Amino acid sequence: MKKLLFFVFLLCSASVLVAQEADAPVLPQDEDVLYFKNGAVWRGHVVSQTAKQGKIQMRDGSIMVYNPKLIKMSVKEPVSNNAGAQNDSIRTVDIVKKVFEDEARKKQVEEDWNNLQKTLNEQPKTAAEVEATTWKLYSALEVEGGIGLGDLPAKDGEEAVKNSETSLTARYGLGARYGVFGIGLNLGIRSAYHSLGTLVASDSVSMGNIPSTLMYIPVGLDIRLDFAPRSAAALVMILNGSYALKINAKDNDTFGDFISFSPTIGLRFGRGVSSLLGVGYEMQMKDGDMAHFATLRFGVNF
Repeated sequence: MKKLLFFVFLLCSASVLVAQEADAPVLPQDEDVLYFKNGAVWRGHVVSQTAKQGKIQMRDGSIMVYNPKLIKMSVKEPVSNNAGAQNDSIRTVDIVKKVFEDEARKKQVEEDWNNLQKTLNEQPKTAAEVEATTWKLYSALEVEGGIGLGDLPAKDGEEAVKNSETSLTARYGLGARYGVFGIGLNLGIRSAYHSLGTLVASDSVSMGNIPSTLMYIPVGLDIRLDFAPRSAAALVMILNGSYALKINAKDNDTFGDFISFSPTIGLRFGRGVSSLLGVGYEMQMKDGDMAHFATLRFGVNF
């Protein structure tokens, strides 16, 4: 009787064990283990993977998305049910946070590297290049000689008189230049010598040859174009407009204050402290009349 009861007990125990094994989930013998470059370890079953994105089903059934470029190593390992293996899986929030932090760090490193490369590739500007792209003050000391061309304007009842004026003008100017362009103000003193020749008045009385030296103070505006500001020698064009105030006694009404325009073209030699040599033309205007002159200009710029 005891043997029969013991046999029934063994049969029931075996049935229970069989039932438990039937109800237990069937786990694969191997699992995918992803070792990330940041030290994280994911265990589960890789569902899909492309060059840009992979998906793995974790042990708890959740689906995680990862970047294949962040994987250091991917292996197949036997399924382990111990607690140590279970602890290898980092919680979802921590993993995602770390991945984003790593991506941000990588992006910052790449940006810093690109900036460094850009800085190393940039060529430093020379002093001449800096000077050519900034406003800079200058001063000029110039001497200009002129000789009359043609005839002086004829007044009512008078005959035209040959323009025999010779002049010498000294100017000092201050201005600013930017690249090829410059503009400045100047103040000077002008001495003009006139040999009037034969002047026939309305009463037909000849006044003979009357030499006359006149003194003026010209106040003017210069506009300058330097076509190669970085070069040691360059072509320069100057346009000067001025008002000349007569300062000595007006011994002849024919000559008084006047307005003049004088374009000059020449060559500049040197940078910083430079010299200028040019030829030009001057047109004087007074009371609607005009007189013409050829000019030679020499100057030093600081």
